[in-house]
Amino acid sequence: MYGSINADPEPLAGVQLRHLRRLAGFSQPALERHTGLSAGRIANVEKGRASFRPWESAKVKLLLFEVMETRARDIAECLRAGGSARAEGPASAESP
Repeated sequence: MYGSINADPEPLAGVQLRHLRRLAGFSQPALERHTGLSAGRIANVEKGRASFRPWESAKVKLLLFEVMETRARDIAECLRAGGSARAEGPASAESP
């Protein structure tokens, strides 16, 4: 996707990060665990107190986009089978 996970020309920040994280169903701590980031790193970036290094942003984007792609595919399959796209319960990607 990026050519290299070490380079992200447009690092995630603030509201954009929060929006994508929520769409993917991650809490801040869960996203930190799944990407190997230190505790509080996501909150600091979302609040503008810190910025991602290019490799951190690339790693987070890759995970978020993969999870969202999988969710979209699952919803499409469910709809084709005549199911509903509504969630059965609270969305959480603690273990995507």
